[in-house]
Amino acid sequence: GRITYLPAHHVWTVDPAGDQGWTLHAVAGHAPDETPATLRARHVLLATGAYERQLPFPGWTLPGVVGAGGAQAMLKNNLVLPGRRVVVAGSGPLLLAVAGSLAAAGATVPAVVEAAAYTAYAPQAPALHRNPAKLVEGAVYGGTLLRHGVRLLTRHAVTEVQGTTRVEVFFRHPPRRRLAPP
Repeated sequence: GRITYLPAHHVWTVDPAGDQGWTLHAVAGHAPDETPATLRARHVLLATGAYERQLPFPGWTLPGVVGAGGAQAMLKNNLVLPGRRVVVAGSGPLLLAVAGSLAAAGATVPAVVEAAAYTAYAPQAPALHRNPAKLVEGAVYGGTLLRHGVRLLTRHAVTEVQGTTRVEVFFRHPPRRRLAPP
């Protein structure tokens, strides 16, 4: 078969085209100089990309403050812990994976601070039913966190980190409370 590669294009819609597969509508460039592109394809591979979204907060640039994805990459690629005591904070299932991996590698993880309530993930239960391996993976991470005594704080967020050359104290919401130095 033939592959059509369209770098630097923004696909704005994909329509079913019956037996012919799909019709893709895309643009290249930025308004008002956009160039439209339309093509038909039997199969479509979407490479949407992914990146960790860091929301800035006071102290987020201090030494020792690392994104969950960055901490996981440090551990997987270099077998380096981002610290001896690591509080894992943010939102989403990656937090459990990162906290479990850090604890299993020897870091003390006092808490996982999850912005959402895990009940918010209930609508995704059918997806877990279709992919039981993910459910097992989550149970393994949960077991690791239980064995290592990691506290799970849901509906909380880190709102500030303080320190000079390293993290010395951080605050969480709600309410604004001082937590033990990580």
